[in-house]
Amino acid sequence: MKLKFIIVIVLFLATIIVQSCFLRDSLEMINHEAYAIGTIRYYRPAGGNSTSWIAFSFIIKGANYSPVYEDGYNRWNVPINCQNCGTGNKYMVQYDSLNPSTARMLFSYPVSDSTDYKKYVTLFKTNPPGY
Repeated sequence: MKLKFIIVIVLFLATIIVQSCFLRDSLEMINHEAYAIGTIRYYRPAGGNSTSWIAFSFIIKGANYSPVYEDGYNRWNVPINCQNCGTGNKYMVQYDSLNPSTARMLFSYPVSDSTDYKKYVTLFKTNPPGY
């Protein structure tokens, strides 16, 4: 009985630690948020025995970043809602200017040209995308 109690406490503490790490990453991104246009490089929807998989890329100051989402979730464990995903589609990307590898693609904000990008950046100044 005592062993079960210890295991429950350890699992509870581990959950809190993991969630606090994700929260810290989210807060850091909010404090240093920046935006770019990202392009989907590969998209595989879930089906059969395979899980969903999305690879996208974006460029910041000449450096190419290529995050990957697996199992339909991003690193903050937020479900990916990408109903019209396709290779080559472009969307807004939110990233931490001090650590661009923490980027997340904003599938609700498709980009077809620089006008869309400018419109979204202006919108995000007063109404940033949620987590």
